Amino acid sequence: MATLEAKLKELIRKIEYPLLPEDRLKVLLKAKLTKKEYKILFGWVKGIEATQIQYSLNITPQKYEELSQKIVKKLNYDSLKQAIYNK
Repeated sequence: MATLEAKLKELIRKIEYPLLPEDRLKVLLKAKLTKKEYKILFGWVKGIEATQIQYSLNITPQKYEELSQKIVKKLNYDSLKQAIYNK
């Protein structure tokens, strides 16, 4: 099982500063992502397989892929990256 910080470092293209503590990251991400996006992200963090995430959220593989792409896109917005930095 990965940590949230490790997963974010994997998904974000360029990290310039240390990230916020995990508890603050969770609150911030919960506000910035949709419920399903948030659940998918934390499924990844917990190491849950895509098919299990799809089943638990009752979504198709196509919808899962669409939401996965949206998560990565949102995490790479400059405004969100600035918010998750611990400056």
